[in-house]
Amino acid sequence: MALPAIASLALLLAVARAPEDAPKVDKTAPRPVPTSAVTLDAIDRILADPKVDAMRSEYPLIVDFAQRSDQVEIVIGEPFFAFSGQKPLDAALLAYYLAGAVKFDLTHRELVSDPRADVPDAIRAALVFYRKYHAAHPETSHPLFERFDKLDREGGLEAFVRDAQTPPASPR
Repeated sequence: MALPAIASLALLLAVARAPEDAPKVDKTAPRPVPTSAVTLDAIDRILADPKVDAMRSEYPLIVDFAQRSDQVEIVIGEPFFAFSGQKPLDAALLAYYLAGAVKFDLTHRELVSDPRADVPDAIRAALVFYRKYHAAHPETSHPLFERFDKLDREGGLEAFVRDAQTPPASPR
């Protein structure tokens, strides 16, 4: 004998309900740290096509990895990064800077303990975005990244980072 549709649905829900002694899922438990492979893939995607929108979709994963992974040590501060007061531009530059630093640390693990080792790659990753953004919006500029662009094109970026008098802040 076939059960009416509503009775069948009620029976299915009753059977599908977890037993009282089933382990509960802890929705507040910490998520696992993203893997370095997943993080590097996300970084490669944003660097291949730099734009603000692409950064928004990948940035949370990269930030999560940078904050919770023991594989990277990143210092962000003057004289290597400064905000210009242009919120969308500053946020994107910071995101690309962080992506470059994370990528460097993951691909040069022997240098992770050097707080300045990843800075040139971090700046260059931000420059990938800045150059494209500035070409599309020539009325917008960021004085520090204009300076970095010139230093990089002239081959002086590593020397600037090495010789900068202001030491970066302590990591984390």
